[in-house]
Amino acid sequence: MQAPPGSNLANSLDRAEAQLAPNSTIPKEMEKEAVADVINQTQSEGAGAGFFQAPEYPETVVPGLEEGLSGTDDFAVEIGAWLELAAGSYRFGVVSDDGYKVTSGTHPKDTGGTVVGFHNGGPANETFDFIVLQGGFYPFRMVWYERGGVLTPSGLRST
Repeated sequence: MQAPPGSNLANSLDRAEAQLAPNSTIPKEMEKEAVADVINQTQSEGAGAGFFQAPEYPETVVPGLEEGLSGTDDFAVEIGAWLELAAGSYRFGVVSDDGYKVTSGTHPKDTGGTVVGFHNGGPANETFDFIVLQGGFYPFRMVWYERGGVLTPSGLRST
């Protein structure tokens, strides 16, 4: 979801959550849904700075975000997924220009799930660890947002 150019929204997770919320008061310039097997999104085509550099995981521009039409700022992305995880420890990594939050709850759109990793405002190229006590399918939600500036791709990688 992207706000109109020049919106100058706050650079925060709270703003991103408010932008993604149903009946948000933040104006929408663009809103689009897409389905993908791998999430390796970028603000600008060819940025090449994400975790996935292999040809089988190509970077894709955020669906609906087209440079030159509405700019490439003031957007928020919500990614939902079911991940099959065995019992054990996991390390996930995210590259983001402004911020992200990864949670696990009751379903992939659960906004109140347990936070497993986050970064609020400013560039992040970091990892976070968590433990799965029992193998199974787990719902995850990732919020990724961009306020302004040069964006490096978003991606969630398990190591």
